[in-house]
Amino acid sequence: MAAVACGAALVLGGLAGEQVLWGLLVAAGGVAVLLPAFRRLTPPGTLRAVPALPAAVLTRGVLTYAFFSADAFVSLAMTSVRGTSTRAAGLVLASSSLAWTTGSWVQARYHHRWGAPVLVRLGGASIIAGTAVMAVSLLPSVPTGVWLLAGALTGLGMGTAYAPLSTVTLAEAEPTEVGAATSALQMSDILGIALGTGIAGVIVTVGDRLDLASRPPLVAVFALAGAAGLGVVLLAPRLERRAGSEPLSSTVG
Repeated sequence: MAAVACGAALVLGGLAGEQVLWGLLVAAGGVAVLLPAFRRLTPPGTLRAVPALPAAVLTRGVLTYAFFSADAFVSLAMTSVRGTSTRAAGLVLASSSLAWTTGSWVQARYHHRWGAPVLVRLGGASIIAGTAVMAVSLLPSVPTGVWLLAGALTGLGMGTAYAPLSTVTLAEAEPTEVGAATSALQMSDILGIALGTGIAGVIVTVGDRLDLASRPPLVAVFALAGAAGLGVVLLAPRLERRAGSEPLSSTVG
């Protein structure tokens, strides 16, 4: 776990460095540390999204990257670009939290009917829509109230997709390996948050360093979040075990 943390720190530190060449070398070194450590601590085939347990662990990290990389910069976008008050930004974040709760209710109500792949696909699509609305809402011609819709869409997507990944993990792990599987899921969860907020922060920092206006870096942040949401949509079908396949006999390797 320490190697994962150190690798992620090197990646983010290298990308944020003022010396481009040295920064890229440091970031590459961080990747070289991070990936082997991540592979050792997650189910075999996680990086290849092997159905269904490995795919669930990978998807959780992509999902948290998508949501938190955008959510962390809503306040900055609203106050610095659109000139709203912090109270208005707080209302948007509150709408996201309430929508997350609604999404959790939806997935609990319809999980047995729709299944995890459908719920996760819907959640990813909602995050794509929400981050797209965020990017558009940076334009001065768009009413600031539209941010409420953007926050609600991303929160709804997170609530719909988050819990089903835990369900898949618990269902697919061998009884003796449940602890290792849930630990891997939690690590992927935290890594997605760290990389999402960190990379988004690097983009904004580099934009400031280049004396760019606030809008272009934030558009890039929301675009990357939407791309991660697309990754969730594409990974969702792999949450279902292939016909005739057996559960993994080991969840770490």
